[in-house]
Amino acid sequence: MLARGSAVVLLLALFPQPASAAAPLQQEQTQMPEAPASIWRPADDHLSFVAANLDVPRTAGSVHFTRSFEFSHVGEGIDSGLQFESADGQVFATIYVYYPGLPHAGLSAFATDWVIHSQSQNLHELGMRVVASGGRDQVAIRGDYTGFRDGLASSASFIKVGRWIVKLRVSGPGSRLAEVSATMTALLDGLRFNGPLQPRPAAPFDLMDCTIPPVTPARSLPETQARVLEDGLTAIMDGAGEEAVDRQGHHLDPLPSRVGQHWCQSVTLRIGNSSPILLRAAPSAASGFGGRTVLLALVNDAGTTFEQVETSNHHFVLLYHIIGTTAVLGSYDGPLADAQLADIMSGADNDGGRFRATAQHVVGGNTNFQINVPADSSPPHRN
Repeated sequence: MLARGSAVVLLLALFPQPASAAAPLQQEQTQMPEAPASIWRPADDHLSFVAANLDVPRTAGSVHFTRSFEFSHVGEGIDSGLQFESADGQVFATIYVYYPGLPHAGLSAFATDWVIHSQSQNLHELGMRVVASGGRDQVAIRGDYTGFRDGLASSASFIKVGRWIVKLRVSGPGSRLAEVSATMTALLDGLRFNGPLQPRPAAPFDLMDCTIPPVTPARSLPETQARVLEDGLTAIMDGAGEEAVDRQGHHLDPLPSRVGQHWCQSVTLRIGNSSPILLRAAPSAASGFGGRTVLLALVNDAGTTFEQVETSNHHFVLLYHIIGTTAVLGSYDGPLADAQLADIMSGADNDGGRFRATAQHVVGGNTNFQINVPADSSPPHRN
């Protein structure tokens, strides 16, 4: 749990460090601790991710399983994965399974594509598309590249299962592009979704050329415990569509996502030497359950994201998502201007980055919620 009164401070330190799936190079996982069998249970021909009842094959294409690991949150099982490599060690793959505060496969795909571009000078995109996985049609977002890190062929895929994001990466020498591609296909085909949590239909982001009028600075709204509690309900919900069950516990179609698919072309903020990406919802974006996401700012490709949501009561709450946790920041009368968001992200606006509340997302659907503001000083009058 984040400490009482925590704040977003010096986020510049997070740029442009690659997080859990920026690049699946072998040396980047060698120092990470092994994941226990309570997280990844081994079997003869596969490994099972216990929390989501997801099976991964030990061998796929030209690669075979070498080790499991925990990338962060050691012992919690919310950020772990598997490493694979070919017999000659030249083609390598990584599967990450993690539990971000905003678990949206389209957002994860966009963020990873952004990091892949930032790490490469001569990148060539071979296309982003929606594909099948584990016998389920249209559930994975896949992108393929050559020239990754200026010499590698690479492939990346993303699947949402419950609140989990499954991210797959395969890379190898550019001359072995066909092998890299075939290995990604084999990994996707070899996944098995065995439990009540099933993969969601893929929802890739669609970046549009759209004109947004200049955003005037938003005014912060009075900070009351009642408002923070209301905003906490937004923080607790899965922004990509809350899982729904009936009275007998049977899983139903998820509730509509507040995070739309249509976004205006990204804006690059300038914060010192860093250049985080800002997306604003296209004017045609519809509301989902609990409101409408109007703004996303990407810190890295492992789920660290700022999100501003227009709630059903038409105020605009700023949320800060990391793996396992969402923090409630301030509420405003409108979308934040670029400069306002930059000040919060850099730490220049310390109050804007203060955590009014935190929602710790617990595997299994529960949430530990902590509010960091005092009770309202005077109760409302009754006539």
